[in-house]
Amino acid sequence: MGEKINSQNAAEYGRMGGRKSGEKRREKRTMRETLETLLSMSLTNGKTENLEKIKGFKNITKDSNITVGDKIAVNLVKKAMAGDLQAVAMIRDQIGEKPKEEIETTIIQVPKFEGEDEIPD
Repeated sequence: MGEKINSQNAAEYGRMGGRKSGEKRREKRTMRETLETLLSMSLTNGKTENLEKIKGFKNITKDSNITVGDKIAVNLVKKAMAGDLQAVAMIRDQIGEKPKEEIETTIIQVPKFEGEDEIPD
């Protein structure tokens, strides 16, 4: 069967778990930072165009030098405009208009029966 855990073993297992947890947090942070860097890069060398200065959605072309994140957002909007409901939902959620999920609760009154409060010895 399994080994018995004493307080010394428990403390060591706790330290090992804490170290592993810290490693995982650092890996996630590194991945997040890498993605943030990649999303902010321009598609090609040269000055990145500011999307706010481009007049009209149709003026964003495949040759527009925008960031990777901007390109992903543009493609997501194009999919939504073509009728992709998942893209529409993703955009809605990202701009903070996700509908709140409500859970309905019902309280049921249970009638007491004669002698219910009496506890036998």
